[in-house]
Amino acid sequence: MSDSDDCDWFDKDDDALMRDWERNMKAKEAERNEEHIKVPTNSLDSYIKELTLKASSSHTQNAGKKKLNIVELRKISALSPLDQFLHTTTLEYDFYSGQLQPNDSQERVILYTNILAYICRLELPGFQKPLLSAFRSNICLQEHLRLLLAKLFCKRFKDMWKVEKDMELLVENIELLFIQSFSSEEATSDGVAVEKDQDILKDLLKILDKSDTDIAVCKKYKKRLKDNFQALANKSNSSSHTSTWEIYPTIEELLGSQLQALNSSDEATNSQLPVQNYLNRHMEFLKEDFLLPLRECVKYVKDSSNKITAASTTIPDNFHIFENVYIVLNEQFLDANRHELLFVDILGSRRNLDDDGSAKIPWDIQEKLWKIKSGALLCFTTSRDFDNLILATVTYTSQDCLKEGYIGIEIARQHNIGNIYRRPLLMFETPAFFEPYHNVFNYLKQCNSTDFPMKQYIIEEDHPTTAPKYLTPETLYQCNGERFHPLTESPNKDTLQLNPSQLEAFSKALKQEFALIQGPPGTGKTYLSVQIVKTLIENAETPLILITYTNESLDKFLVKLTDFTENIVRFGSQTRDQRIAKYNVKDVVEHTMINPKLKRLYYLCSQEFKESFAHLQQKHREFDGTDESYAEILKAQSRLAEVSEKLRTLKTMFQYYVAREKSIIGMTTTCAAKTNFLFRLLKSKIVIFEEAAEILESHIIACLTPHTQHVIMIGDHQQLQPYTSNYHLQQKSQMNISLFERIFCRNPNPIVLRTQYRMQPKIADLLSNTIYKDLDSDESVSHYPAIRQMSTNLFFMTHNKPEAKTEQDSSLYNPYEVTQVVQLALHLVQNALYDVEDIQILSPYARQIEMIRKQFQQHPALQSLKACTVDSFQGLESNIVILSLVRSNSVAQIGFLKQSNRICVALSRAKHAMYCIGNLELLSQCSSIWKEIAAKLHNHNAVGDKFPIESENYFYDK
Repeated sequence: MSDSDDCDWFDKDDDALMRDWERNMKAKEAERNEEHIKVPTNSLDSYIKELTLKASSSHTQNAGKKKLNIVELRKISALSPLDQFLHTTTLEYDFYSGQLQPNDSQERVILYTNILAYICRLELPGFQKPLLSAFRSNICLQEHLRLLLAKLFCKRFKDMWKVEKDMELLVENIELLFIQSFSSEEATSDGVAVEKDQDILKDLLKILDKSDTDIAVCKKYKKRLKDNFQALANKSNSSSHTSTWEIYPTIEELLGSQLQALNSSDEATNSQLPVQNYLNRHMEFLKEDFLLPLRECVKYVKDSSNKITAASTTIPDNFHIFENVYIVLNEQFLDANRHELLFVDILGSRRNLDDDGSAKIPWDIQEKLWKIKSGALLCFTTSRDFDNLILATVTYTSQDCLKEGYIGIEIARQHNIGNIYRRPLLMFETPAFFEPYHNVFNYLKQCNSTDFPMKQYIIEEDHPTTAPKYLTPETLYQCNGERFHPLTESPNKDTLQLNPSQLEAFSKALKQEFALIQGPPGTGKTYLSVQIVKTLIENAETPLILITYTNESLDKFLVKLTDFTENIVRFGSQTRDQRIAKYNVKDVVEHTMINPKLKRLYYLCSQEFKESFAHLQQKHREFDGTDESYAEILKAQSRLAEVSEKLRTLKTMFQYYVAREKSIIGMTTTCAAKTNFLFRLLKSKIVIFEEAAEILESHIIACLTPHTQHVIMIGDHQQLQPYTSNYHLQQKSQMNISLFERIFCRNPNPIVLRTQYRMQPKIADLLSNTIYKDLDSDESVSHYPAIRQMSTNLFFMTHNKPEAKTEQDSSLYNPYEVTQVVQLALHLVQNALYDVEDIQILSPYARQIEMIRKQFQQHPALQSLKACTVDSFQGLESNIVILSLVRSNSVAQIGFLKQSNRICVALSRAKHAMYCIGNLELLSQCSSIWKEIAAKLHNHNAVGDKFPIESENYFYDK
C-alpha cells in the first residue's frame, strides 16, 4: 500500500494548498531551505496554512532514501518499545532519518512520531544520544510536528480529538521528543543549536498562545506544554547547563579547595523547573560528596614529604599510593575477543620474573592491590605536582590477573597528557567508592523531567496519599486461603500471624501508592516485608522490584523469600550465599528466550567495538606529540567509550528476557541506578525498598520509572542515616536526610510498628521514651534466660581512663577498654561456657575494633569471636553484646556519639544481655539522650566501675 492510499486527516483545502505549493517548489528554493518560519500575528487558522506550506517544502535531503511503507510502520508501532528499538536499529537502512517527506500523510507522521518517542522513552544508555541527535537534525519531522500541534489546538480541527486517548498520547510524545532533544548535552553545548532551539520554542509557545479550542483536555495540555516549553526556553537561556556536568573531576577541581554553592541555579529557572532544579541539587551534592575526600588525598599526595599534610589532612586508612606503574595495551584483545583493552601493570619497570615466568610482587603491595574492586576510579599522574591527570575505572580484577600484578581498566578522562603507554605513573584509588556515585549521577543527568515518577510526593510534598492505579474497588486478593478487597478490607490477623500494628502496616502498604513503614529495632520489619511481598506476587500481575542498600541484606531477604517462591532473579555482584547463588542472573540466561534481532545487534556493536579499538590503537601509534595528534587520540577514545556503553546496555537487554519471566527481581541501589532502563522495559508497577532510611534520596529516585505505580519503603530513620563522606557538607545540604525520613516526618499519621521481639525488657527500656515514643515489648522477651556467672544482664562499666589517637591518621581507640572487653569475653567463653557465636563485640570506632581483634589473636578461645563497628552491625542481632564506646577525655568531646541514630543502633543489637564500657559521666555531660539513658541505668542499678562478674576463678585487673 502506498502512502497516497492512507487515510489522510488533512482537510481538502489543505490538500489543495499542498499540491499547489509542490508545483511551485523550484521557484521557491531559498524559502524551502529555511529551517524556521516566524509566526504571523493573525489567527492560528491562518498559521496552520502557513505551516502546511512549510511542511510541504521543508527539506528534500531525504529524497531517494529507502522508506518503510505505511503497513510496515503500522506493524512496528504494534510492537513493544524494546522490539521497536531492535527492529528499527537492525534494519539495513537508517530508520532514524529519511523516513519522512514533506508531503507525507498525517497518519505516517503520527506513526513515525510515536515509534520514535516510545524508543526515546526507554532512554537506553549509549543509544539515546544518537537517537536525540537524529531528531534534532530531522527538520522535516519538526515541521510536521509543529503543524500537528497547531491543528490539535485549533478549534477547526476538533474532530482530531474524537479518539481522545490517542491524541493525548501524541501530544505527550511530541512534548517528550522536543524536551529530551533540546535538553540533551549536544544541544546545550552548541551555541548555534541553542539559538535555533529558542526560535522553535518561541514558535511552539505562540501556537499555544493562539489556541482557540474550548475542549477541556486541550486546555489541560495547553497549560502543561506552555509551562514545560517556557521552562525549557529559560533553561536554554541560562549560562549554566547541567547536562554538560559530569562526575569526573578536572585537574582544577581536584586542586581546588572551595565547595560549589548548592542550589546555584537561576531563581527564575527554579520556579519554572522544579523537577530539574531538584535533580540539579542532588547532582551537585553527589559530585561534592565524592570530590571532597579526594581533594584531601590530592593535597596529601602533592606534599612529597607527607609531613605538613599528614598533620592537617584526614586520610582514609585504606589510602595507598602505587608508584612507577605502567598502563599497557592488551595487544591480544582482538584475537581473544575480550573487553580488557587496557591494564595497569603495578610493577612497571620493576617487574622481575621467577624462572617459571611469574611476577614477584611484594606482599604489602599485593595486599593493597587485592582491595581494589571493579567499579573503582583510579587516578594517575606523572608527578606529585598534578600537571596532568588520567582517570580510569576498574573493569577487571580476576585472581589470575591480580596475582601477576595487573588490573583491567577503561580510560574515562585524561588531561594534559599525550601518549599514556609505558610511562612511569603514580596511581591511587579515590577514597569514596566510585560506582554508586557514577551510576546515580548519570541517571539524574539523563532523567526525563517531564515524566518524573511520584513527583506529587517527592517534590510537591503536599499530595494526600492515594491508592495505586492498578487497584480498583473490585480488586480481590487472596491471602493464605482468605479473600479480601485490599482497598476496603484487611485479612484476619491470625491468617498472617501479625500483631495489630503489623496488620495495620500490612493493610496500608497494599492500598497506599506511596507507603512508608517505620520499624524500630526488633519489631519484625523483615517478617512483615516478606508477608507483603508474598501477597503481592500472588495477586499483582507484575514483576516486583526488590531493592536493598547492601548485598548482605539482599541475600538475607531473598533467602526468606525462597520459602514460598523459586521465581527469583538476582542482579549485581555474585552472592556469597550458596542458598541463592542459583538465582544470579549471569547463571540463568537462556539464549532460546532472546529476540534474534538482539543477537544481531550485539554482533554489530561488537564489530563496531573492535573497529573503534583498532582505530584507537592506530592513533596511539601515530602520536607525534602535537596538540592535533593528541586531540585525535581523545576523539577515538571517546568513540570507543560510547560503543562500550552500547555493549553494556545490550548485555542488560539479554538479562531482561530472563527478568520478565520472574516474580521478584532483586538488586542493590547501586545496581538499580545502572540498570534503570531495565525497569522501564519490564514496566514494573511495584518497587519495594528495604533499609529505606539508609538510602540516599538520589539513590531512591534512580530506582523509579514512569511505570512505577506503587512504592513501599520499609526502614527506620532513627537508626543509621544515609552515608555521606563529609560531615560539613551534610550539615549544609541535609543530604544525609533520606527520602524516607523527609516524607515520614511530615506525615500526620505515620505507619509505625510498635511491638519489639528482640531485646530483654530492661535493654528495650533504654530506648523507650528516649528515642522511641511508643515501643512495647512482647511477652516472649521476658522469658529470656539469665546470663551464666553474671549478676545481671544489663550493665554499664564507667571509667575515666583516657582515649588515645594514632599518629598516622588520628584514629581513636581506648587501650583500657580493649583490656576490659577482652577479659570479659574470656570470662564468658571460658568460665560461663558460652559459644563465641553467642557473643558480639561492637564499637563505634574502627581502630578500637582493630585493637580488640589483635588482642583476640593472643587467646585461642577468642580467635573466632566476631568484632565489628556499630554501623556495620545495623540490622543484625546477637544474644550477648559487649559495647566499647571509647570516648574519654578532658575536653568534653564525644564526636558522633552525640548522634541519636548511632546511640539507637548501638543499644539495640542485644537480645539477652548487653554490657557497655565507657565514660558515662562524659557522655551524659555532652548529650541529653545519654543523660536520660544514664538515669535509666541507675534506676536498674546497672552502673559501676567493674563488670558484674560472679566467679571465683576470674581475676579482675584494675
